[in-house]
Amino acid sequence: MSKKKIALLCTICALSVIYILQLALSNSGKAKKIVSKVEPDSIRIENISESVDLHKENDEWVIGNEKLPVKEDSVKNMINAYKNIRVLDTVSKDTSEATLSRYGLLNPVRVTFAAGNKKAPVLLVGKASMTGSQTYIKFEGKKEIYLCAANLNTYFPVNKNDFVDYVIYKTNISEVFKIAIQHSNGNEWAIEKTGEMAQVMWKNADNTNPVELDSAKINEWISSITILEAKDWADESVDYIHENSTIVTINAAQDVIKIEINPYKNGYLCTSNKTPYLFTISKEDGDRFMKNLNDFVSESGAQIMVE
Repeated sequence: MSKKKIALLCTICALSVIYILQLALSNSGKAKKIVSKVEPDSIRIENISESVDLHKENDEWVIGNEKLPVKEDSVKNMINAYKNIRVLDTVSKDTSEATLSRYGLLNPVRVTFAAGNKKAPVLLVGKASMTGSQTYIKFEGKKEIYLCAANLNTYFPVNKNDFVDYVIYKTNISEVFKIAIQHSNGNEWAIEKTGEMAQVMWKNADNTNPVELDSAKINEWISSITILEAKDWADESVDYIHENSTIVTINAAQDVIKIEINPYKNGYLCTSNKTPYLFTISKEDGDRFMKNLNDFVSESGAQIMVE
């Protein structure tokens, strides 16, 4: 057997032993929880080069001074992870630079939870263990370095894009019963649903022009616009020209969704009643709304129009 194969086998054996030991620790009765009772209304996550600030405003989590909307699940998961840290072992009480570096705690991710003026102990998150399923951590001002269950780095990313909620609206095709579109050139049209369940059909909302529509084609189109995600949030300094907008109104169940779509650079600049912020969407997403009634007229309907 070659030396390379022997070295590889030794490495595999060593990793296996470490993995078995960590599993044993995680399943043993020695594991203890560090539980925080602080219900935070602000969270700061930072490393040596960047930071993310989240805070509650009117019971909603937002990011930074821009007050961008936050994915609620990401905040809930982060709070739960902090409030229920499971310590598997104390690996060191040495705070020398070499030891801190070994565990990724020389330049850690620093997590601060606060409720008003009350702060929870600042959590310092180091690197993941060799198996990737545990993390080395310590608390600011304390000597103990712990090995804890779970890779906490996945819960505390230092990038606002991991928290920003880009979903503008989300609905279900079965709930949509009317769509109206007003183009910037003055062309307006609307369709509305008739019938129930398997007998659902779509008709022109303008009863003066009872043209026959292709309901299957309309359903396919609606399924492509039941969710809209922003590509990015626009800078507040951007001027929005309403006169150039295509206005889309979607009635779904008890909800009314309104979007104004304006050509902008290589995509579209938009406003909506679902967010107070200007946002951009891709050209592909915006083009889905740039429809005319003739796009959905059935072959027989087209013949009726000609007559």
